[in-house]
Amino acid sequence: MGGRERLEAVKSLRLEGAQHTLLAEQSYRQEPFITAYARTREEIELLLAASNAPDLHFEAPQRVRGTLHPVLAFNWQGRAVHLLINPFNHLPDAVESVAVFYDHWWQWGRCCASI
Repeated sequence: MGGRERLEAVKSLRLEGAQHTLLAEQSYRQEPFITAYARTREEIELLLAASNAPDLHFEAPQRVRGTLHPVLAFNWQGRAVHLLINPFNHLPDAVESVAVFYDHWWQWGRCCASI
């Protein structure tokens, strides 16, 4: 892929996502009663954060769009992060992070976000 010098030349990674959530009612009907939409835009120095993380390690491969991807895991700013690597071009293909929301979704506890 070009070595550490090419990795350090990447200044940041911009992630943009749209979320559509249907929440089910807690009665026997189980019909959606709340529809929520959210947009996310984050610019992070994820690749350098991963290479400098003292806890960087491999985890079990995960299937994305029908293909097994190697998974790099580390902690970043108090969040567990999984970086899924495309097995064909060896570039990041997806990012998953786990966080606790401190807004009106707090009652759901730890939530996983995939981009």
